[in-house]
Amino acid sequence: MNDVASRPTAHQGLKRLLLALLFALLLLPALQAKFGFAKLAALGGYSEPAPRADFSTEALLNNTFQTGLEKYLEDRIGFREWMIRLRNQLAYSLFKLGRANNTVVGEDDILFDGNAIDTDLGKNFVGEQVVARNVRRLRDVQDTLARHGTLLVFAIAPGKSGVYRDQQPAYYRRQAAQRSTYAAYAEKMAAAGVNVLDYGALFRQWRHTSKYPIFPRGGIHWSLYGRDLAVDTLFGYLRQHGRPNFPDTRMRSIELSKEPRDTDNDIAKALNLFREPEAFLMAYPNLEFKPLSPGQRKPNVLLIADSFGYGLVPYLPAVVSQESRFWYYNELVAWAGTGEPPEGNQVRALDLRSQLHGRDVVLLLYTEPNLLTFDHGFIDNAYQLFHPYSEAENAQIKRIEEQLQADTTVANRVWRQSYKDNIDPKAIFYREARAIFDKER
Repeated sequence: MNDVASRPTAHQGLKRLLLALLFALLLLPALQAKFGFAKLAALGGYSEPAPRADFSTEALLNNTFQTGLEKYLEDRIGFREWMIRLRNQLAYSLFKLGRANNTVVGEDDILFDGNAIDTDLGKNFVGEQVVARNVRRLRDVQDTLARHGTLLVFAIAPGKSGVYRDQQPAYYRRQAAQRSTYAAYAEKMAAAGVNVLDYGALFRQWRHTSKYPIFPRGGIHWSLYGRDLAVDTLFGYLRQHGRPNFPDTRMRSIELSKEPRDTDNDIAKALNLFREPEAFLMAYPNLEFKPLSPGQRKPNVLLIADSFGYGLVPYLPAVVSQESRFWYYNELVAWAGTGEPPEGNQVRALDLRSQLHGRDVVLLLYTEPNLLTFDHGFIDNAYQLFHPYSEAENAQIKRIEEQLQADTTVANRVWRQSYKDNIDPKAIFYREARAIFDKER
């Protein structure tokens, strides 16, 4: 009788099995972190793993060791990638939420940048005075460069949220749009006689006339087809403005595919889902350039742009000279023909006068949402070159810069922007200090 009582019942066996499974679930992440026996796909987007926390009595007492160790272990827990994808997939599939970089899921599963939507609605308009000042300086620099044989063009890359405003979530569509920074710049540039190529306006038209998507469902940049339309339009604009060395283009062939390429799913990748939203049927053209005529030479171009500038880089070797450069956000020499630029990679260390000398074209290319910071200081730098500060004015700017650095709120914002855009924080502090000073100049 005691033997029968001591035998495990089916109910007890089930409990032991569940306990074993629970123990395995707790143990498996540690084993995966240690041995990495399961190969998991890396997460999309950029992230910097926390460094190993250094132990010291001081760090222990001020709690920096504990928090640092927690972050270090959290970033390396086993199956972290899988668990993040599971959480994100559930949020997306059940609630249409994008858990990355303020991603917003619109109608027909079109992905948007929520910050860009706010900018398109005019929620962070920089003000008429700031726009007027920057446009006035832009026209001054344009005229000065023209006297030295250089054509300055400001191209406004289209913002997806503006082009597809009717596809934004209902919450945003119900909000009344106010005057946006983009609208103010486009209007004032045209009125001031600036050489402006407003892709924002063009893409709003092309969206309804183009045979193929000019923005992808899962990307923030123009589609590769939209980019090639933009390149063809740009070269035509430059030829009309006295730069015949830019070649005629034609789309020799077009391949259709539902497998996104290049940046056509850059937002979708950052969502880190198990299954990304199905892509539109995308067009991938083969853009062909007409050879230059005998005696023609490739133009010397300085491209200053945000991430949309990288879309032009594949075509630069075929159409511009080896002396041409691409300055990413006016901070980093991101393209210099072949190899490393002999002058170095940091734009702020360069002599601007010599960099502008001999250029056929200076092309500024910034997307609508990025106009909040206009052109990241290039026009101010050029204006200062042609209208330099006095010694007393430089000292006053330095004092403003020190005040900004001492302001904790401002400093935290600057460091976040520095990390996000990969820009030296010193450059941001200086740019903002100079902007404050220039309001009264």
